[in-house]
Formats: sequence, C-alpha cells, structure tokens
Amino acid sequence: MTTEPIPTSLPRADNAGRVARLASALCQDGLDAVLIMQNADLFYFTGSVPNGVLVVTADGGAALGVIKGIGRARAEAGLPLEDIRPIRSLREIPALLGSLGVVRPQRLGLEEDVLPMAVGARILRELAGAVSVDISGLVRRMRAVKDSAELAAMREAGRRLGEIFDQAAEVIAPGRTELEVSAELERRMRLLGHQGLIRVRRWNGELYYGAMGTAKSTSAEQAFDGPVGMMGLYSAVPQLCGPFEITAKDTFLLDLVFGVGGYMVDATRLYTFGNPEQRVRRAHDLALEIQDEATLAMVPGAIPQDIYQAALARAESAGLAAEFMGWDRNKVRFVGHGVGLEIDELPVLAAGFTDPLEAGMTIALEPKFFFGDEAAAGIENTFVVRASGPAECLIPADHGIRVL
Repeated sequence: MTTEPIPTSLPRADNAGRVARLASALCQDGLDAVLIMQNADLFYFTGSVPNGVLVVTADGGAALGVIKGIGRARAEAGLPLEDIRPIRSLREIPALLGSLGVVRPQRLGLEEDVLPMAVGARILRELAGAVSVDISGLVRRMRAVKDSAELAAMREAGRRLGEIFDQAAEVIAPGRTELEVSAELERRMRLLGHQGLIRVRRWNGELYYGAMGTAKSTSAEQAFDGPVGMMGLYSAVPQLCGPFEITAKDTFLLDLVFGVGGYMVDATRLYTFGNPEQRVRRAHDLALEIQDEATLAMVPGAIPQDIYQAALARAESAGLAAEFMGWDRNKVRFVGHGVGLEIDELPVLAAGFTDPLEAGMTIALEPKFFFGDEAAAGIENTFVVRASGPAECLIPADHGIRVL
C-alpha cells in the first residue's frame, strides 16, 4: 500500500456564484424565494453541511440559517459571514425571508423530491399563503454540469480508485469470502482518503461502497436500481458483500464508488482466476466496444437516449440482449448515470432522457453482462463530457479483465 500523505487540498468552489445563478433562475421562473435544506444541495451552494436552511431570493439575497453547527458553517461556507446566521428552529424562516425583503412570499421553491412532507407542511404553515413549487429539477440540472473545482475532486477520486483496482489483485483469492475481500478493500479505501459516505438522492436509496462479489452475488435479486446484484450479510441490510466463498471458477466483479471532498466516481473491473471462459471474454470485449462507441458519442449536444439505444442495439445484434444490464429481475433500463455529489445524478443514458449533453457533465457508463449465478462481465468508468473530442475517462486503471 502507498504510504504517501493523503492530499486533502482541493480548489475552492465558487459558492457565491452558484447562489447568484440560482437566484437568476428563480427570477425567470417567477419564484419569490427558494429554501435549500438537503445535505448535498446545501454543500453545493454553501460549501458546508450544517443543520439549517439556505434561503435565496429572486433578487439575489441569500442567508444561511444554522440551527446547529454555526462555527463550522462560518469557517467552511463560501458565503459572506454576515449571511451566516444562527437560528433556533425552522420557525425562523419567515424572519430570514423578511430580512431579505420577502415578507409574504407567494411562490416558494422547495426540494420536493427529497424534503419530508411533514417538514414541507410545517414550513408552509409558517408562511401562510405561500404555494410550494418543486425546484428539485432545476437544482439537479445546475449540479449536472461540473466546474473546475468539482472536476478536480473527481479526478483525484478517480486516481485513488485506480490504485484500489490495482491493489485488489492482492486481495481477491480462492478460499476467501466476499466479506474478507470487502473488509480489506474498505480498509484500504479509507486509508487512501475515501470520504466514507455514499450519497444517494433517490428515496430509500441506501448504498455502501458499491457492490462486489462472485456471480452468486451479482445475480442475486435486489431492490436498488442498479444492474449488479447484491446479497449482503443480512436481509435488513442487503448491501455490498455476501457470505459466499470465492472459488477458482468464479468471476469476481468489483463495482466501487470512491469519494473525495464530497465528490464521487463510480467504476467497475472484472477479475478471473486463470483465463476466462469464451463467453465471458466475448461479453467483456463487447462491453469495451460499447464503451468506446459511447465515449465518442458523449459530446455536447448528444441526446442521452440515443446513446442508450445504440448500446442496446449492439447487445441485441450480438445475441446478448437478455444478459445486458442485469440478470433476470435485476435488469435496468439505462447504460449510464450522472455522478458527483450523489451517485444518481443527471444526466441518465436511458430512453426518455432527451435534454442534450453539455460540456462538464460527468457520467458513469456501465455496459455489463450477466450469466445468472455462473459468470459476469463488463466495465464501468466515470467520464466527463468535454467541449470537443471524446469524453475523458477519470479512472486511470486498465480496462481489461484482470487475470489472477
């Protein structure tokens, strides 16, 4: 393992600029103000994650009301100190709005995709006459395009994840259980500076460091909206590793998320013991071809659903449509997803997603194939869409099958 110090210095985000862009969007949409309360969104706009609420008005006013963590917020947030204020509870939201010149808001933006109904109802009671408008789509679209500070964090996360994929060859071995492999790789990831938390926006979207395991695990039915099955140790927490012992006949799929400074990358590598069987090799080669074609297609102006349909057509023409993107009931209807502060961001490479790609968008592209509890194959890498040329891969690790 590396003994070099973990680099923790990352470029400072332009939080004030993000707040200004949000205010401009509110003005265009006819909203009086917006309340930002979800942790990932709070961090994006402020640079801190306090227990509190960010209030932004259409004329550009902003105030971060902090219930708990005021000292850290003042030290961390990229906002003027006078805009970071202690409050006792959410009942002080009307006072925060009033201090910014909004006494009786009529249209109030809330993150309705993640805000608990009880919290939203409580806020609206305090602001009698206000109508809630869902601004989650607006916020997610803003966050989909990454700036230089965000990309720096993701490149660093990709570099460290590449190290883990290389080190995994020392850990994965017949006779070991998935749990033993998982525990050792988790230890190494934390020592390399993994932030230790995977944020998922989807309700009940619990996820640990990713998914890993033999074909018995990767084919196990799961609730999470991903193609890789997860067995877990207990039915209450069906995440990451299963209890199975690795054999010399197994394929071992390692699908991991690495986070640095709040920002995550998502990637997968395949390991086999000795030369892989022909169908695994063929499927993996096809996955690499799909990845290469998509990398060329992921340019500004490209339509996400077109990239998905092209990948699906390649799998169908190769006679592997049934094995593509999940086994049996694990099958998903996408081939890539946005990633950043959360693992399930925009854009999504799937049918129905027609907003054109933009430079700076980051996408985890994951063409994979599954042969029940017998084998798996495929690849995943996180890419950034560039202003010109093919998308840039953020994971500096060999894409081929790792033969152990």
